[in-house]
Amino acid sequence: MNNRGRIRPEVAERIRKIAQEMGYQPSLAGRALVMAGKKLKIGVILQSSETPFMQQVLQGIQAAKQEVEALGVTVDIHEVEGVNAGAVIALMRKMIEESRR
Repeated sequence: MNNRGRIRPEVAERIRKIAQEMGYQPSLAGRALVMAGKKLKIGVILQSSETPFMQQVLQGIQAAKQEVEALGVTVDIHEVEGVNAGAVIALMRKMIEESRR
C-alpha cells in the first residue's frame, strides 16, 4: 500500500485491487503521524470540569484520546474545577517543562 518496493509488483497490484474492492481508505491522520517521525503529545486543560456540560465535553475528549493514542500520540487531560486562571497557567507551565525533557 505504501509503494516501498518490498513486494513483487504483481502481488502489490493484487493487494491494491482487493483493498479497492473492500473500500479501504488509508487514514490520513495516521499517515501524517508516521511521516512526522516523532512522538507527539497533546495536553488538554478542561476548566469547570465539574459541570454537566463540561462532563459531556470530557467524554468527547476521552473518546478522541482513544482514537489518537491508537496512532501513537500521547494525550494528557487535566481537569480544573471552576474557572481558575492560576491553575491553568501552572498546568501550562508544567506541560511546557515536561515537553523539554
